[in-house]
Amino acid sequence: MTIISTGFVVTLLVLVSAASLAALVLMAAGLGNRLAFHRRARTSRHESIRAYYGHLALGH
Repeated sequence: MTIISTGFVVTLLVLVSAASLAALVLMAAGLGNRLAFHRRARTSRHESIRAYYGHLALGH
């Protein structure tokens, strides 16, 4: 006796996979945007990578 049909399980797995892929794409886009922002800020101040990120980590 099958309680849950195979079609339902396959559909559910496809939907979960699509949602996971969409979440990864959104996180990657957000991370790329954040890195680009910090690069523009750092280069506009003519700071080295070490000085800029050291200030971010220790400046709070």
